Amino acid sequence: MNPVDRAHLLLQRGGGVHLVGVAGIGMAGLAALLTHRGLAVSGCDLRENRQTAWLREKGVEVLQGHSAHHIDTGVGWVVRSTAVTDDHPEIHRARELGIPVSRRGEVLAALVRDRVCIAVCGTHGKTTTTALLAQVLGCGYCIGGEVAGFGGVARDGETMVIEADESDGTLVGYAPDYAVITNIDYDHMEHHGSEAAFVGCFERLVEQARQKVFYRADDPIAARVCAGNPKCEPFSLPSKPIDLPLPGEHNQWNAAAALAVSRLWKGEE
Repeated sequence: MNPVDRAHLLLQRGGGVHLVGVAGIGMAGLAALLTHRGLAVSGCDLRENRQTAWLREKGVEVLQGHSAHHIDTGVGWVVRSTAVTDDHPEIHRARELGIPVSRRGEVLAALVRDRVCIAVCGTHGKTTTTALLAQVLGCGYCIGGEVAGFGGVARDGETMVIEADESDGTLVGYAPDYAVITNIDYDHMEHHGSEAAFVGCFERLVEQARQKVFYRADDPIAARVCAGNPKCEPFSLPSKPIDLPLPGEHNQWNAAAALAVSRLWKGEE
């Protein structure tokens, strides 16, 4: 069974889930979504921050520090962030007890499997593009950053716009209805090992997308990944600058990506 299928089964089973590294932005959003789906969520991290306070308000039990004692009889599933390695005490203890361990990206992919999903990926611009789309569409989201005016880093909904991360290879687990490739620059070679493996994650995402993939027209790697695929549509900067409270050409590109998706979306509505 592949990791996303396993995470989906665990999600359906419910019960207690413990998140190691819960204070990170991406993990905090995941914890909130799991709570909304009815699971009993706990988590731990080295330090307190705004995310831990926000999670406690949502009923998540947040523990400080790392300890094998955090994995008790009420935990039936453990989720870890990319930064958490095999030698962390909770991971070691979970495996001793035969408790399944999943990576964050695998669980997020499972969470959006039964939703209409717009997955935003790429080396740069994911957070801004995701935030713009969530704002324009008024839908659920899971964002890898704090955004002024948003009620936290995640909100569940029948339609979800999410950041799909390529850094640890979990990008291959998504089969979104729509996808956005903001750009592709070679990165995270410590995980992927080769440029071909890194690009392969995006190729899999394109293959698995159900409806449409939008990609930046002047990005050579993205264009190569999408070449000849009828699902793929390039987006470009408009002839006149987009009116934004955000400076820089890079944000014009992020807004152009969001506009391309929202125009199609509104046309379908």
